[in-house]
Amino acid sequence: MRLNCGCGSVQPDGWVNADRREYGQDIILDVRDGHACEPYAGMFDVIVANHLLSCFGHHDLPGILENIRSMLKPGGVLRVLVPDMRAAARAYLCGDTNWFPQGDDMPSVSERYCTYVTWFGESPSIFDASYLGNRLYAGGFTELAGPLQCGQTVLGPKGSGELDDRCRMSLIMEARTA
Repeated sequence: MRLNCGCGSVQPDGWVNADRREYGQDIILDVRDGHACEPYAGMFDVIVANHLLSCFGHHDLPGILENIRSMLKPGGVLRVLVPDMRAAARAYLCGDTNWFPQGDDMPSVSERYCTYVTWFGESPSIFDASYLGNRLYAGGFTELAGPLQCGQTVLGPKGSGELDDRCRMSLIMEARTA
């Protein structure tokens, strides 16, 4: 079984789609709440968290990752996509306004970079590969792969990368449970 955790309105067939707000998904699930995750303990082979972890602060990440890990089968894989801050910094330093997804209402690279970093104040955490890897290890994952290319999978089963989006701007990693 495959869980699309933090699905929002992206709810493909063949996945159990979950989010904490009502979007018409399969289940309502707040990964901050360990009790809410208990009914799904050891249920999933793969969980995709597509731009989910950046929605939480540093001090919340250990518990959230523990809750996510608890829903994976032994040997299960978490696939994480987060905004890639190194790539954003490179684009900023090169003056590449086209790299950023924001619209024409922000003509300068400075405006686009400064709003991108926290996604207009909605994302309290930013990541590079080292920080994300450290958080995943601290969350109890034992094997990491990445950064990965869009659609590429190393630890996860075939099709694990089918939900990848915002590829140019995403840092992608996989982590396996013991």
